[in-house]
Amino acid sequence: MNSSNKHTLKSHHPWHPYIEVLRPQNVLPSAFLVLIGAWITTRDLRLVLSPLVAQMAITSALVAVGSCVLNDYFDRGVDRINHPERTLVQGQIRPIHALLLALSCLTTALLLGNIDLSCTTHRAFFPVPVAGQPSTSYLPPPPMRWATARTLAPHSYTESTRRLLRRIVQTAVAAVVLYTPVFKPFPFLKNGVVALVIAASVALGGLAAATTATLSSLPSSLRPSLLAAVITVSCHIFHREILMDIDDIAGDQAGSILTLPRLLGKPLSLSLGGVLVAVSTWVSARLVVIQHALTFSSLFSLFNGPGLLAFRAAWGAAGPHGTAGGALGGWVALGSICVAGVGVCLYDWRVVWRGGFRGRDVERGVEWVPLAMLTVLLVLGAV
Repeated sequence: MNSSNKHTLKSHHPWHPYIEVLRPQNVLPSAFLVLIGAWITTRDLRLVLSPLVAQMAITSALVAVGSCVLNDYFDRGVDRINHPERTLVQGQIRPIHALLLALSCLTTALLLGNIDLSCTTHRAFFPVPVAGQPSTSYLPPPPMRWATARTLAPHSYTESTRRLLRRIVQTAVAAVVLYTPVFKPFPFLKNGVVALVIAASVALGGLAAATTATLSSLPSSLRPSLLAAVITVSCHIFHREILMDIDDIAGDQAGSILTLPRLLGKPLSLSLGGVLVAVSTWVSARLVVIQHALTFSSLFSLFNGPGLLAFRAAWGAAGPHGTAGGALGGWVALGSICVAGVGVCLYDWRVVWRGGFRGRDVERGVEWVPLAMLTVLLVLGAV
């Protein structure tokens, strides 16, 4: 499609700029972080698909799109240099309309995060067995009703975790609103706020799934792997924010915005992001080692003759979750986490060693870091 056809398409669809400013491509990743947090916590598909988890996924997506629009509204000046293609810079959307759109998304997220659907796990999309009863016994679904926190029935979600869910949503929305006027002038702090807001989606999913499991008398606990997942997302997003600051350094300098690349320089700021990724990699790897009791002797025993025969026998008897199968799975998980983390660090080292950025270095980094983060999250969800 040539440029004239593109222009004609946009002129025939006046809503196209509004869709573009909302960044709909961020909806699925935001919801996915909630779902992966729920899966890491419970490992039960019925709980992952429960109404409370879906409620938190929609809330997270609304916060994501609302933050993008609000950031575009405040950054209209610097975006004339950094991103002249954006709809607000080109005048396709009036600033007041963008502000109202952002506030609508954030207000909806705030309301949705503070409303209790008052439905339990057996209201999930799959039936959940009653604890202590035969597998054919299921709780009958109670009537769906809306209720605020003040009208919760005793059988509703555990109030402590539900209150924590509300606090996380409220804090995330407040951080998004205050980001540009309060946090953005301070390097490191602004990157940390963005990282924590995005990582909060993983915590929302885990807490929602654990709350739903508790109500149905199913085993539930906040696994250490959920904390490792939150740390992983925080550190990788922080690294990605540094890369984006490096890409926007010209506009930030013109707008007198102090960022880590302007304060420390590109090599040192990128090295800081690499250190954070290395720390998160160590946390996740250490968790896998502890959970699977991995030792070098167990690794070597998988490759010698008698050990390999014993491993095959144990695998056939106990399956992939048996002792030998668990050891092999643990080493595969550990290797995947290390490859993802080391890959990001090697990328940073290569860029710094060359003495600067060339060509598509920033674009490659922005693409690679979320992929490495996704790899670690999937491993944490499998171990």
